Amino acid sequence: MVEERIPPQDLVAEQSVIGSMLLDKNAIVKAIEILHPDSFYRDAHRFIYEVILDVFDKGEPVDLITVTDALRKAGKLDKVGSSVYVADLINSVPTSANVEYYAKIVEEKAILRRLIDAGTNIVSNAFARTEDIDQILDQAEKSVFDIALKSVRQGFHKIDSVIKGVLDKIDSLYDKKEAMTGSPSGFPDLDKLTAGFQNADLIIIAARPAVGKTAFALNIAQNAAIKYK
Repeated sequence: MVEERIPPQDLVAEQSVIGSMLLDKNAIVKAIEILHPDSFYRDAHRFIYEVILDVFDKGEPVDLITVTDALRKAGKLDKVGSSVYVADLINSVPTSANVEYYAKIVEEKAILRRLIDAGTNIVSNAFARTEDIDQILDQAEKSVFDIALKSVRQGFHKIDSVIKGVLDKIDSLYDKKEAMTGSPSGFPDLDKLTAGFQNADLIIIAARPAVGKTAFALNIAQNAAIKYK
């Protein structure tokens, strides 16, 4: 007999996140830095979360009345249970001050579910072997990379601090008057377009399988380490 295993999830943490968001506007800002709609295991919680974000984005107050009304207009109130269930979410949360802790629990469970799905697809593709081995490897790498990329959240920064940093960078580059402001790749045509690889850049080399992505990346690394140090 095959044991049916329940995917990783924490429904209490999900309820606490939504309850906190309904109680405290600041909790909404903290939660959206961590969670995606698909972070929620239960569909009802995902529906409510999406509606909260929609109401919040419109600049309207987020509370039991506005969210229940938005759910009703979207035809999702019956799908989440009822207005009573939404009210119960508020009553069930211990304190909105811990919303970041609750949200991290929810997101950690979601990451585990994504890894399980990716692993299942990798196994299926490997057994089916309907594609070239390089394509299977690329798909496996991409599926795991996408999960890692999705879990990276930088949060919000005040606009004044962002502008100051950008202006300081522009002033510094103007004073130096150098054509190469980053790390050279060793490929003149590419460096002319990019002025080199800049700090904190995320550089993705995209191409079809077996056309030289790895060799190209190794050449860049070799140039940076040996030629330009």
